[in-house]
Amino acid sequence: MAWFLTKFAHSSNEAVGQIKSNVFASMKQIQKENGELVVLEIGAGTGANFNFFPESSKVLALEPNIHCAKHLQESASAASHVQLLNIIDGSIEDISAEVKDGSVDAVVGTYVLCSVNNTEAAMNEIKRVLKPNGKYYFVEHVRDEYYNSWTHIGQRLMHPIMKVLADCDCAKSTWTFIDRAGFKAVDYRQGEGSEKFPFFLRPHIYGCATK
Repeated sequence: MAWFLTKFAHSSNEAVGQIKSNVFASMKQIQKENGELVVLEIGAGTGANFNFFPESSKVLALEPNIHCAKHLQESASAASHVQLLNIIDGSIEDISAEVKDGSVDAVVGTYVLCSVNNTEAAMNEIKRVLKPNGKYYFVEHVRDEYYNSWTHIGQRLMHPIMKVLADCDCAKSTWTFIDRAGFKAVDYRQGEGSEKFPFFLRPHIYGCATK
């Protein structure tokens, strides 16, 4: 899986790099206002997002796959503008022992909520660890908004295969969990991520939510 994530990270950055750049753009303003930028990245994988973080960002990398630790260290070394504070072995549903309340400026998650079992618990943890006015940045593939579309039919057919291969729910209405989480403000776009993705993974949401 760590090998697969390394390959996927490279291809996804090529496919949606501009989307990530746009979504993460306001991090610089947070850093300017707070004097520093502490980021918790959930499902950090192999560190694909490090290159999109501002200069001098401090990163807590949450990743349940212990085999990714080596790749995270390598990515942090390659992205010398980022300081990797810690690699946390765990899942976003409960990190109360590892990350204090109101301790991070931003939470980042890309292509991670599809494999989270308790998404409501994940939203609660994201809100808990964020400082007041902190932001949750996300880029996620989601269920097609048109229930009877060919894309959604394909998603339902591929669902059991993707669960086995990647523990991924490719037909998840992820936006509903973000909308209901109780953020002060939620701003996202819903559309296609990239034509380079398989058709059943193209529906995306991307944006940020403010605590």
